[in-house]
Amino acid sequence: MKKTISAVIDKGNTHHNNRKIITENVDKDKISNNLTIVQNDIKSVYHEHIRHSRQEKEFHEVIFQIGNRDDTHIGTTDAKVCADILKQFAKNFQRRNPHLRVFNAVIHMDEETPHLHIDFVPFATEQKRGLSTRVSLTKALEQQGFKGEGKLNTASKL
Repeated sequence: MKKTISAVIDKGNTHHNNRKIITENVDKDKISNNLTIVQNDIKSVYHEHIRHSRQEKEFHEVIFQIGNRDDTHIGTTDAKVCADILKQFAKNFQRRNPHLRVFNAVIHMDEETPHLHIDFVPFATEQKRGLSTRVSLTKALEQQGFKGEGKLNTASKL
């Protein structure tokens, strides 16, 4: 089975991801098929080891999808296989990204194709100025080995 995988960085909406809000593209009969991987309160994540910064967003979201509605439509065998792959990917995301603290991860099985929403708080440690641990997507990615190439092409824009 040959598929593509895509990811989109989004502004994030945990109410949508956790189906507290149901949009018109959702099949209500299939909501029970969604898979919640992680569901923690964002406030507890901040109290764990992060303080809010006016320069950064409260959290970030990335959406991953394997295939598309033409080759991986919900209800097909391919969709189930792709959902299983996304589930394993989500379970290992935190280990692979130690500076992106995941507080919510959900696989939607009630839209056109299976896709994974991961909501996280990026944090950098051992900072020399200000708090030693602070919220920063660019710094978090840099500490994980992603390097930018100047002010307009930072690690978070790669």
